[in-house]
Amino acid sequence: MIRCPFCKTDNIANTIFCDQCGHFLLDNVGGKTDPLELSETGWIGEPMSHARLAAPFKGDIKPLMIRLNVKAFNRQFEVPLERSIILGRTDLTSSVFPDVDLSTEGDPARSISRRHTRIFREKDRVLVEDLGSINGTYHNRLRLTPFVPELLNHGDRLQLGRLLIEVEIG
Repeated sequence: MIRCPFCKTDNIANTIFCDQCGHFLLDNVGGKTDPLELSETGWIGEPMSHARLAAPFKGDIKPLMIRLNVKAFNRQFEVPLERSIILGRTDLTSSVFPDVDLSTEGDPARSISRRHTRIFREKDRVLVEDLGSINGTYHNRLRLTPFVPELLNHGDRLQLGRLLIEVEIG
């Protein structure tokens, strides 16, 4: 039995919403981002030996595509940049559905906020912006200042919480 913390009604085990008042009963089930200790924050990829040269942007390509390579799990997400895309974790209880759902990326996904990072196109540039995430977004080893967009180039690396992503733009 699950006791509703709001109205104190007993509900059958595994009930999601209270039968009496409708209160959500699974508040303690994996919805929150696991904050990292200060000693755990920072770039986790190998050191960058030299600055990468960005490939020239061809502004006449429509729609521009972006491929996000999650190396740890050998997964790729390919998304058109017709509009802003949000990277994060789906949370059904909060009705958060990011464009790129990283919920299934294993243990590192727990360090990713629901609305973690935004990638968008502005004229002939592609930009990345941290959305005030708890564990931060790193762009080529440097932590982004929340809500301050930075230029994103082909071959750049992003780190969301503890998850490394290689970026391909074309």
